[in-house]
Amino acid sequence: MRRFNAYLLSHFVLGSAAIAFLGAVFCLVLLLWPWGVNDERSGAASLGRPSAAESLSAAEAQELQATAESMLDAQQAVQALARLRDRLNAWIDDKSPKAPYAMVVAVQALAPCYPHLDADSRIATLGLLSDVLIWYERHQARNWLALLEPAEAILSAALQDAVPEACLSALGIVRACWRWLPPEFATAAERKRLAAWHAALGRQALSLLKHRNVDIRAEATATLGAAPDASLAAQTLPLLKDEAAKVRRRLLLALADRPELLPSEQVAPLLNDSDWGVATTAHLVLRCRGLDSELIALAKRLTHPSELVRANAAAHVLGSCAVDQLVWLQRLSEDESARVRAAAAEALAELGIPRALQRLQQLAASDPDQQVRAVAKRLLDAGAAATGTTSAAKLVPRPEPVAEAHGADRPDDEAGKQRGPEPPARPLSAARKPDAHRSGKPTGGPDPVQPLAH
Repeated sequence: MRRFNAYLLSHFVLGSAAIAFLGAVFCLVLLLWPWGVNDERSGAASLGRPSAAESLSAAEAQELQATAESMLDAQQAVQALARLRDRLNAWIDDKSPKAPYAMVVAVQALAPCYPHLDADSRIATLGLLSDVLIWYERHQARNWLALLEPAEAILSAALQDAVPEACLSALGIVRACWRWLPPEFATAAERKRLAAWHAALGRQALSLLKHRNVDIRAEATATLGAAPDASLAAQTLPLLKDEAAKVRRRLLLALADRPELLPSEQVAPLLNDSDWGVATTAHLVLRCRGLDSELIALAKRLTHPSELVRANAAAHVLGSCAVDQLVWLQRLSEDESARVRAAAAEALAELGIPRALQRLQQLAASDPDQQVRAVAKRLLDAGAAATGTTSAAKLVPRPEPVAEAHGADRPDDEAGKQRGPEPPARPLSAARKPDAHRSGKPTGGPDPVQPLAH
């Protein structure tokens, strides 16, 4: 009997525990169910479907539609747009939850009407669209996705507008849209949709890079140069050679902080631009990237259209302690002018470090100009005679100045470890420590500025 009672008691305890557990699960489901419903409703609203309290009545939506369509009459267009603005402002001032949905309805109604409006009404419509986009950027509104399609339709038509003022206004709005980000922006799907919207606007603006109007071409250059998509912004680079100085200047400003797209090597030739404004802008861009005045002056000589100026640049490189002399001389030794390459050969021989002599041997062996090969061979033979050798390959070069500056008081193996392996020389983009003055003496002080590395 005792065993039977114990058996019943144990089953009773287990059954009670199971019932309690099921009850707790049931209560938890009841508590979480409203949250799931709210999330679902919130997701629906983010796609532009308002709740019952936020939705416009049929009469209100019809009123907005009729007001937008009345703008098709040129005589009533100004008054119609004023009524439309007043109606939207009334909802905004009252902080009505209907305001964002009313704005979407208004923009949707204006989209098909835009191509048929007169010029002044089209420009005024773009102003209204700009104000709506600004409002959405500053306020939380779950239906912002519903605004993208009609806004794209209006902007696409405006970018092809025959009236320059409308086209310029649309380009300004597109440039502002690169940074447009509603507060409700959250999910990956929304990010993807916004990126697709940006891409569509960018494709529409690309054709304007070849527009015959200089102002439109310049504005399109500035707009696409500011695009977050690097492949889109790169489409503007050919306009560095545009015939209009205004276009070249706007492109420099647009890509000033994007050296990965516009390297300093491509900015340097514009220091010699025929337009003073372009040359000054190029100078300012390089200064903002950290280059000092001496380096910019050398870059201007190195990229000058006159071969005489470029040839004289070799002497200026040898006289400067602020640049990597070898890198700059190697760049001059690759110049298209034989006269410049010959001057670089003489400077390389005077520099006298091993890598300079190696480059000199390359010029003697493979330069396409016979006179440059002769000059390089003569310099090598003169160096060989001065050292008592019979072959240029057996020249004893002067030690690398960098070794003296960084390892003069240490054993050779320790100095070699300190310096590490020498990276290959790259003109105008090297990020290496420069060689010291050709005398071989350490220059001291802070490290000199590198050529156009920013």
